[in-house]
Amino acid sequence: MTGLTPTTTPPSTPTKKSLAEARRNAAIKKAFEDLVMTPSCLTHQEHVERVQQLQEVTKHATALQELEEARAKAQYRLEDVEEDLEEAFGKASATIGNPPSSPAKAERVREEPPQAIPIVSGGCVDLSAILSAPSPFQSTRKRN
Repeated sequence: MTGLTPTTTPPSTPTKKSLAEARRNAAIKKAFEDLVMTPSCLTHQEHVERVQQLQEVTKHATALQELEEARAKAQYRLEDVEEDLEEAFGKASATIGNPPSSPAKAERVREEPPQAIPIVSGGCVDLSAILSAPSPFQSTRKRN
């Protein structure tokens, strides 16, 4: 096989054209990354809008924090009330299990209902009949 040309090509050195193209592609890539990675200049209106958005987020975060604090306080109060309820229930159970000597029952005081005055539209009312007559709500027995 002598005299035949080799089928593989020898390693080629980069040409000026390929080097220039590689540099150009690298510059384009760098410019694109710089454009994408760095923020663009904001107009005054855009800046104001972003500041307002940040203020709203801050306001919501503050409200959320206050809500969490209120929830924690309510939870603490609930636990306190539950403890008080358990204590009262324990005392009530002890009292029911060992009742003290019966105290005298308080007497009920009955108040008599007020007398009804019949009113007739357009008519006259004779109050003497009402005041002298016994009320239907009063008992008929005499009091001493």
